[in-house]
Amino acid sequence: MPYPEMVARCYEDVLECTKVFNVGLKTDPRLCGRFAQFRAWYYLPEINAVGPSKFVGYRDIGVDFYFTHTGAVARATLPSNKRLDGRETEPRLQEWFEIVEPGTAEHRFVLDMVKELGSEQCGKKPSQLARYCVPIGFRLN
Repeated sequence: MPYPEMVARCYEDVLECTKVFNVGLKTDPRLCGRFAQFRAWYYLPEINAVGPSKFVGYRDIGVDFYFTHTGAVARATLPSNKRLDGRETEPRLQEWFEIVEPGTAEHRFVLDMVKELGSEQCGKKPSQLARYCVPIGFRLN
């Protein structure tokens, strides 16, 4: 597993990286270029924000580090054990989050947040293959 020491250790790590992602989306157009490629989105009610697992499932990650270690640049310049891979973040994120089922209020809520984020910041829509997650036990009243 590449960079196991960088996978989120606690929920607070996910909160911090979600903040970094959302600021980065506003300031770095490279993130907009990847928006439709993100397949797993996580909602954090404490900050009323969403972020993709491939970014928020790590800790102490910045936009530049993310781009150096993902995508075509990473494939061309780094061995596989030095590239970030969202598949390594999913098992950790499942400790704190659950996937919401299509048709539920929670699914519609997170999907709408992701759609709004994408259209406002990037002019893009989320992947149709995306799944949406909330903290375990989170329900809308």
